[in-house]
Amino acid sequence: MSTEVMTVVRRAEGGIKRHILSLVDHIDKDAYNICVGCESGSALAKELAARQVITFPLDISSAIRPWNDTLSIIKLNAVFHRYKPSIVHVHGVRPWQIAAVSLHGVPIVASIHNFPYKDGRIMKASYKMLAARTARIIAVSDALAEYLCSCGISQDKIAVVYNGVNIRYYDNIDTGEYHKEGGFVIGTAARLIPQKGIDVLLEAFYMLLHKYNNAKLVIAGDGPSRMELERWCWEMNIADRVSFLGYISDINAFMQRLDVFVLPSLSEGFGISVLEAMACAKPVIASSVGGVPEIIDHGRTGLLFPPGDSGTLAMYLEYLIEHKKEAIDMGLRARRRLDGHFDVRTMVKKIEGIYRSLI
Repeated sequence: MSTEVMTVVRRAEGGIKRHILSLVDHIDKDAYNICVGCESGSALAKELAARQVITFPLDISSAIRPWNDTLSIIKLNAVFHRYKPSIVHVHGVRPWQIAAVSLHGVPIVASIHNFPYKDGRIMKASYKMLAARTARIIAVSDALAEYLCSCGISQDKIAVVYNGVNIRYYDNIDTGEYHKEGGFVIGTAARLIPQKGIDVLLEAFYMLLHKYNNAKLVIAGDGPSRMELERWCWEMNIADRVSFLGYISDINAFMQRLDVFVLPSLSEGFGISVLEAMACAKPVIASSVGGVPEIIDHGRTGLLFPPGDSGTLAMYLEYLIEHKKEAIDMGLRARRRLDGHFDVRTMVKKIEGIYRSLI
């Protein structure tokens, strides 16, 4: 008889969405039956429906709103009594808050994927209170686990489970071509919000164009900062070298276009897009924030720069342009690093182990 697991998530478009889909795709379906509460009509809801996964509409607001939160609590309680899950697995702080208030008598597993946008004593006290209603907390990096411990949460309650990717999905890598689109192609994939540091990447790219005017920048993802970022490109007269692609569904095809992938985040719990670039054997330049240094071995499988430092980022981009063989070798070493460390099967087995410990 399979164990019923109810997964609850707020609107998920990036790494959290890909994490949940990976879990659904690779979990032992004879042992676990998953239903998912998520925003109705969202990309995640559509992809889950295509996989014939049971979903229920649950539109949790991004900030505390008493009326919306009350409706979410009522809906979650109704679904809970309908499916009678053995485990509730929440992803992110807002679903964690709703579940902790709503549900009693069932173990809650909380996956924390990012650092809080605004840290402080109130936030840390909130995390500690939520932890008291939670059976296990999954941190996606050691850095996040350390932060949770600083909130006063017992280390025994926290498990570090790195995100993973299905390496075989990216087996059609092609490292034979460099500058294959007629110029050096730099790419990033992120939600367009301030903490993702896309403005830092644009500044570095602007510096680079003074010497390498055939370079191109492609940005996958959407968000509230898009209009401002596009306006900056027009004002700096580089709009013809920068492409904003919006949301993309095929991350593999996107990565194959690139000569280098950049993650310029100012805050990052882990950075699953870095794993996807590494799986495609692409050299990665990333800011040394959160869990990112746990993925990248600086100088061997990628390059790390101080967050917000557009000058160092521009220097590293120039280095990879000038050192074609080293860039290709760095990408190949990055792909080899994923095996056993950041592959999806390792991730799922650890989560299954946490589920078994709570049954």
